[in-house]
Formats: sequence, C-alpha cells, structure tokens
Amino acid sequence: MTLRTTAVLIGCVRAASGAMGVAGVRRATVHASASSAAKPAVLWLHGLGDTGAGWQGAFGPLAAAATFHHPTAPTAPVTINGGMQSTSWMDLKSFPVDLTEPQAGPDFDATVASVHGMLEQIEADGTPAEQILIGGFSQGGATSLAAGLAYPRRLAGIVSISGWVALALTLTLTLTLTLTLALALALTQALTLTLTLTRSPTGKTSPAACTPPTARCLCSSHAARRTRWWTSA
Repeated sequence: MTLRTTAVLIGCVRAASGAMGVAGVRRATVHASASSAAKPAVLWLHGLGDTGAGWQGAFGPLAAAATFHHPTAPTAPVTINGGMQSTSWMDLKSFPVDLTEPQAGPDFDATVASVHGMLEQIEADGTPAEQILIGGFSQGGATSLAAGLAYPRRLAGIVSISGWVALALTLTLTLTLTLTLALALALTQALTLTLTLTRSPTGKTSPAACTPPTARCLCSSHAARRTRWWTSA
C-alpha cells in the first residue's frame, strides 16, 4: 500500500483540475445521453470489455429525469484475458472475483483520478455534487465505490451492481485509523469538559460545597467563558 493510495481514499488529495488531460492519467471517452444543467446527473461505468455506448438507453424512463454520462474505459492488457487488450478500469487477476483477488494496483489510482475529473467536469457544467450519482456494473461498480468514497465532496449516492471493494485493505486501514482518531478526540473532549465543570479556584470539586449561607457570588469572564465561584462574605 502506498501513501498516495491512502491519500486518494480518504480524500485528502483531490484530483487536479482537468485530470483527464494530465500526463499519466488514464483517459476515458464520455458519452452524455442528454444535456441539461437543471437535471441531476448519473455517471455510469460499464464492466470489463464493454463500452459506455452499451449502456445508453438501459435505464428507460429514468433517462428523462437525469442526465446520464456513459464513459468508455481505456484499453489495456488484462491478466485474466491472457494479457489481451480490452477496455478496463483496472487489471484483474481472477474471475469470478473472490477474496483471493489482490488489491488493485497503482494504475488504479490513475483510474480514480480520471473518474474524479469526470465528476468535476459535470460540476463545472452546472450540476452540484449533491445531485450527482455515480454507479456501475462489475468493474464499473468497484470503480464507483473507490472513486465515490474518495471524492472530496458529498455525492447524491453510489451504486455498485456485482461490484466489490477494489481497495479493501486500504479502506479497512483508513477507516480503522479514522475511527480511532475520532474516539480519541471524543474522549479528550469529554475529559476536558469534566475537569472544567468540576474544578473550582479553591480546589473543591463542587460549587455547592463552598457556598455557605452568607456567600456572595463573584463572576469573571475569561476567553468568552463565564466562571463562577463562591467566597465567604
């Protein structure tokens, strides 16, 4: 696992503007079924050996409610096809894909960056991220999960049909680290709050314990917080 892969998944590194034109990034051809900035958008990714055109019109009446984008993956050698060239979002070592399938290689980072470039272009065309759904079939579903979860802005949703988590190890480690840090932060905040509420200038643990019948209340403001303590008259 590389630091770059981890950064991609947790969304700390955004794809560069116009990522589809950056050297080293896999290029895909995008076919839009309609053009309307007012409509929600769907970015749909096909499976191994297919094309974007193969999915055009597959969603029937739904096409009237959203603008569908059907990109075609780049052509590259695929291991399960004996190294033959095929449209693919990533290389595959086994089929059907099972738990023995290794995590997607470094070239998959370029695929994720390319998909991010497509999402950014849809936003630039007038559709906000929260109205964009990304999805796909098989390889396309796996790619949608990776790219959608890593995108720096919240999307409308992610759909994966017959897909899988192509970066399972990276995602597991990232989620574990994120949850651990969140728990540590929550415990620190809870401890700080507890100490603030129970501490008094006299060292006593409760304001009530240092409030005799003749006490007067003194108030002072510090850093936008009002602290109250009691002293004898």
